[in-house]
Amino acid sequence: MSERFERAQFYQDISRRRDIAPLTPSEREDFHSSALEVVENAEVIRLNGQFIGSGEIADVFTGVKGSSGENICLKFVARHPAKAAYTNSLEQEMQMQVKAFDIVQEGKKGAPMAKIPRPIAYLKSEGGSEYLAMERVRGKTLYRILLERMAEQMPEYLYLPGMRREDISALSDEDIERMVIWDYLKAQQRTRKELYNIILKRLEEKPFLSVGIVKKVRNAINALHGVQFYHRDLHEKNIMVSDDLTDAYLIDFGSASSGEYSSPSDAFEVDKSGEEIRFLDDKYILTVLDHMTVKA
Repeated sequence: MSERFERAQFYQDISRRRDIAPLTPSEREDFHSSALEVVENAEVIRLNGQFIGSGEIADVFTGVKGSSGENICLKFVARHPAKAAYTNSLEQEMQMQVKAFDIVQEGKKGAPMAKIPRPIAYLKSEGGSEYLAMERVRGKTLYRILLERMAEQMPEYLYLPGMRREDISALSDEDIERMVIWDYLKAQQRTRKELYNIILKRLEEKPFLSVGIVKKVRNAINALHGVQFYHRDLHEKNIMVSDDLTDAYLIDFGSASSGEYSSPSDAFEVDKSGEEIRFLDDKYILTVLDHMTVKA
């Protein structure tokens, strides 16, 4: 593949913290070469089963190694949203993630906080392909965890053909969602919101998160809001929880805003081109987390 990068913005190498030192020219060149390899092997990675998720405009995959041997996550634009004017470009999203990362890193000196995946680079190829590289978080989205826990309550006759209870974690998000929502909860006569409230109610009877997780998420949100940074899309699919249930991560900054608004109310209800847009209040997720938190 002969395609080179039209633009490349580097934030940190996967093997070092951003507060140690910037990349040297030689290190940047090494990363540049690695990034080219990432682009060249993107389809191979996906075909090998390392595709790990998709959103409204982008797909995410992993399987790429940084210089320290650590897995990195790569996000690339796969679709154009119907309302592109209301979302950040991938380059703007990276800029928002870098700001959020720095704000939370600084805030952690005073209180435990939810984390932001470490940003690495924004890359745009001469052919127009855009990529956002970051550390891969070892965990699952909160939404995925909820679905898995609901699936564990299901009678086995509702499982997919040939599937056993121990196979739940290997299912794709789409398969487990279809199995839980459409087959188990019988979604035909209910709205998605009604079904989701059923899931929360059932899981409230078997809470599994520590109070510490909620505190970390709340502290991170407060730190971001303290400098007029608003995520504005902080729902169950944009919160990740580590495999050992001790850490939470805020992900996907495609709707984030920094320094534009002086108050949350202004940031969540905005007027763009004469149309009123209502974004999601960041503190919504705290209410959701409370449903699944073990009470003292």
